Amino acid sequence: MDDSTPMRALTIGVSIFIALATITAIMIYYNTAKNAAGIIGNQAKDIATSYRQDIEDMLLSGGTITGTDVINLLNYFKNDQNVNITIKNQKYIQQPSDKGVVCTDGVCTTENSNVNNSDNFDSILKRILPNQNFEMNKVDMIGTEVKQITLTGKRLLED
Repeated sequence: MDDSTPMRALTIGVSIFIALATITAIMIYYNTAKNAAGIIGNQAKDIATSYRQDIEDMLLSGGTITGTDVINLLNYFKNDQNVNITIKNQKYIQQPSDKGVVCTDGVCTTENSNVNNSDNFDSILKRILPNQNFEMNKVDMIGTEVKQITLTGKRLLED
């Protein structure tokens, strides 16, 4: 028996092992890709609607949010007639002179903050302090698709 016989047997064994590992990896990848394509094809037929719903779910998660979140919320729902946003107890540094804004004791209340009037909308965005905390309360109006969102700013003692 010469030295090449054990070497040949070892080479054949390693080659078979590598071939089986490669075929197994390809089959696993194929099945995973096939399942993912099936899930996407069956559950997310309208990807744009699913994406919009995910964004709205994140924005409307509720609870305590910051002024930055309020700004994002207002920008996202700008000109959306199905969403009414009311901001209460908004802190201000300087007394605003806008119409439709009621301010007393250092806090303001704005009704329907996402109106189509861009001047009013821009003035509201300028007054929101990014570090103020707000409590979000949302109500779906029964019988309509309108969402009523109330954002109540927390007072200094609650921050």
